[in-house]
Amino acid sequence: MKNLLYSLIILIGSSLSLTAQSFEYFLKSEGVELLAGMAHPTNQFANGSYRTVGSDAIITMNYSGNITTKVRISTFKGWVTAINVISDNDWFPPFLAVELIKDVVYDIAQEEGQQSNKMISGFEQYLNKTFKSFSGQEVASLAMSLEYFFD
Repeated sequence: MKNLLYSLIILIGSSLSLTAQSFEYFLKSEGVELLAGMAHPTNQFANGSYRTVGSDAIITMNYSGNITTKVRISTFKGWVTAINVISDNDWFPPFLAVELIKDVVYDIAQEEGQQSNKMISGFEQYLNKTFKSFSGQEVASLAMSLEYFFD
């Protein structure tokens, strides 16, 4: 398991300079819709737009029912380092569903036994943060980064 984790870390580290697509192309082709699904997974995504501001992007996601969510994502070499909600008019907070799903997955993994715990522990050591403490925005940041690098 340790060798697998180290291989993953090396693969991720080496991908920092070997990206096949620009982050802007990623947003245009699939990133905005992916983010919209994580912000409000039960809402029907209608359309979205983005504009870049340096290494950040302002993303507007429109859903059916006149719901709009606007976020600012910060990036570093393709990694999404932060997602900050600028505005949202839905009754359910953006990214909360992703956080709740993360909690369920974490609890199931804890019950699975030692192998799952080792994998989670290695992941937490690499990120220097417990998986349980990840917010919905942090889970979405990680998912966006992994999709960008490994799609």
